[in-house]
Amino acid sequence: MKVGLVGLSRAVAELAASGWRPRRTLYFWFSDDEEIGGASTAALGRVWEREQLDFAFIVDEGLVVTDGLVPGVSMPAALIGIAEKGYLTVEVRASGGMGHASMPPPTTTIGDLSRVVAALEASPFPAALDGAAEALFAHLNAEMKWPERAIFANLWLFRSLVLGQLESSRSTNALVRTTMVATRLRAGEADNALPQYASATLNLRIHPRDSIDSALEHVVAVAAEAGESITVSVVDGAGNMEPSVVSPIDHPGYRLLHEAIRRQLPEVVVAPGLFVAATDSRLLRSRSQAIYRFSPVRVRPDDVGRVHGTNERIRVGDLGWAFGFYRDVVQHAGELEGMD
Repeated sequence: MKVGLVGLSRAVAELAASGWRPRRTLYFWFSDDEEIGGASTAALGRVWEREQLDFAFIVDEGLVVTDGLVPGVSMPAALIGIAEKGYLTVEVRASGGMGHASMPPPTTTIGDLSRVVAALEASPFPAALDGAAEALFAHLNAEMKWPERAIFANLWLFRSLVLGQLESSRSTNALVRTTMVATRLRAGEADNALPQYASATLNLRIHPRDSIDSALEHVVAVAAEAGESITVSVVDGAGNMEPSVVSPIDHPGYRLLHEAIRRQLPEVVVAPGLFVAATDSRLLRSRSQAIYRFSPVRVRPDDVGRVHGTNERIRVGDLGWAFGFYRDVVQHAGELEGMD
């Protein structure tokens, strides 16, 4: 995220120019390939592993300041990612006979593949409100309006109702289950020839309660109902990774971020949450047990569709507090004491 690159660079430059010197060593890393696998960060992680260099905590991009996105919460909420979903790319492949398009068989590879993709969309992973997602709503409960405040305070009674509400929105549905979506389709070379093979690429974001093995089992089980012509395989080299562990919220690193956000935006409520995408920090898990994911960006409902889409942006009015946040984090991190 460019605001992080600019914000951190500016913070360090301003602090250095002011004569400030940190009491402890701070490391900064910026990669150019996070969206395509993160090979540069993985290489850096291997260097740090050889040097046996561990970190008190790590801060990466991640969750944001939401405005109107959390059910029942009218005030802005700054969410700090304390866990991150896993990542898995799978190829589903249909095989069949070749031939001329003028004499088609009753079923084709494209038809078989289409039925599998439709079956997978109709068979989502189980949903549950637990872990980091449950912690999110527990922290925000006091800021909720009626009746959501009463409902979320009594999940023992209303859990199924709440879960249904969360599943109805694309942004909150991703908090409660492993998600799966077809992102690429490949079949055929000519208009008048039946393709022998047709394939679909599936992208899965694995909830911390699941694993790569359990997610793959689900895909295989659904695909198997389509017959022997369907095969499922993991795409190697796609950055596949298990979900992260949950980082503690009673940690100086979490408190530092919490306080930095509140100093810049005193009107917001801060809460932990689950980051549903992937960050470079996934490649540095062996270097710290405390990894936090936050981006100083305000996101409203109409911004959700812009992420990795048309007119992706950050508001000019948000840049001031974003830069202030990074300077605050750098300065206070450099002055922390009593941490190994």
